[in-house]
Amino acid sequence: MVHFFVRAVAGLALCAGCVGTESPPVEIPSVEGLPAALPGGDAAQNLLIRASLDLQGRRPAPEALANAARGGAALERELDALMQGERFGLRVRDWFAPSYQTRWGSFIFEEGEDEDENEDEDAPDQENEAGEQRAMSLALEWEEAPLRFYEDAALRDLPITSVLTADYGFVGPTTAQVEPVTGYDPARGGIQRVQYTDGRPAAGVLANIAVWMRHVSSETNLNRVRANAVSRILLCDDYLVRPVDFPRDIDLTDERGIENAIRENPGCQACHASLDPLAAYFGSFDYEPGVEGREGLRYRGHPDQIEYEDEEVEPGAEPAGGGPPTAPGYFGSPGRHIGDLARQIAGDPRFLRCTTTRVYEGLIGRPAGPADADAITYHEAVFRAGGLRLRNLVASIVRDPVYAGGELGDRAGLPAKLVSPEVLELSVEAVTGFRPVFDGLRPVMRNDREGLHVLGGGVDSLSGAHPPALPNATQVMVQRWLAEAAAAQAIASDADRERIFGDADLDSGWSTAAARSMLLHLLGQASDDNLDAAEALYADLTTLGASPLDAWRGVLSAFLRIPEFVTY
Repeated sequence: MVHFFVRAVAGLALCAGCVGTESPPVEIPSVEGLPAALPGGDAAQNLLIRASLDLQGRRPAPEALANAARGGAALERELDALMQGERFGLRVRDWFAPSYQTRWGSFIFEEGEDEDENEDEDAPDQENEAGEQRAMSLALEWEEAPLRFYEDAALRDLPITSVLTADYGFVGPTTAQVEPVTGYDPARGGIQRVQYTDGRPAAGVLANIAVWMRHVSSETNLNRVRANAVSRILLCDDYLVRPVDFPRDIDLTDERGIENAIRENPGCQACHASLDPLAAYFGSFDYEPGVEGREGLRYRGHPDQIEYEDEEVEPGAEPAGGGPPTAPGYFGSPGRHIGDLARQIAGDPRFLRCTTTRVYEGLIGRPAGPADADAITYHEAVFRAGGLRLRNLVASIVRDPVYAGGELGDRAGLPAKLVSPEVLELSVEAVTGFRPVFDGLRPVMRNDREGLHVLGGGVDSLSGAHPPALPNATQVMVQRWLAEAAAAQAIASDADRERIFGDADLDSGWSTAAARSMLLHLLGQASDDNLDAAEALYADLTTLGASPLDAWRGVLSAFLRIPEFVTY
């Protein structure tokens, strides 16, 4: 049972440095155990470890752990410091990536094609190589493009509605040469905010071409795939999982009969009455005749400005290659173009509820259930009261005892979380400097083309299926491969060895000081049990004939995949 009380909040900020904005009083629900006082001691250190891995992808330094143990304001400062910087922005993108499903690794080649079919046999090898590198760069920039709106909102402390109302887009050096944009500075390089020059309205992520390349439609589907993608991603309402009382007297081989049923049958209209007007917004994005490949996708103008192939289409009839036979609209509210749709979604309470749920699930580490409804309502209210800033929402959830693995009423947290492939990649990179990439560009732990992301426990970007709740053989296999590769690179580098093991001479044999430095670097603490285990493993490896450096490599590899490192 949720009881409300009114709290006047003017620029409520739950994290240091967050921007406050004037807002009307917001009803904050009274929910059991919320808000909770921050702990101290070991509980505070465990909370900081979990938050540091979730928000930065790395474990806190020993000094930060010692400071956090004091609890109260000291822990508050440590938590707030985690919600800034490039790594925080990347983690924000990770939370929303499963819903957009753009990290699927298939932007490079057209469906049904493979790499060999894209090569010119008569061209020099370096030309084919350059073409492949360009295609891969283009794909990587497209994969992350829609997610950068969320990163931008988090790092610049913008209201989350900017994801839908932004009058700019994000491109890299390769997409800047393909898309119709202005304002990209090649000398600065990297990802930059730019303006579109083709007349598309301010619609944030809805004006991003990569979303529509990922969620493609056909002439018969009439952009309903795209409409459902928008509903699923932004409203957490998937038409495909709705119960349907499908009429059994429809001849599925009769195209005209199906069209009539969609317009007239109550069972079909239960979905199509809202889905088809939503789909009518997306005729604006289509492929340009004569331009091959995904680069041909373009903005064709507002739906009512498009000149279709069939110029004699009557009003309300189905245009060739256009949207469904209805005018654009959003659940009964009419509109003209995707800019109208963006504002309609931004003003829909379901958008904020959906955003809150996605961040809650990303941080708690499991799908939300009925028992989480009141808590999500509470965090959503804090989100609203804080000016719709993502940092305020994150700060609220991190301070929820269930986030730390506790229980509140019927809600239960995870006592231990297994690192996702994205967190594993970042945490291994933080301690060893090693980050696995394919062909020097594509991060294999957060992209589905090579398969390691899914094998390592990631969300499948094709099916959207949740990863297994418990460790399995493929996750252990990926963890072992990554640990061995990272350890090999670290031992081979003088700079990395010194950073991990201190100034000890590893060629001279066992060193307790070197092992202690390694454990502090990896885990933030060096227990006697772990020191003894490291020494015993080192002795076993040298007994088997390993050189001192190879033995240290084996020790480092083992500790990069012990439970203390891969769970938190």
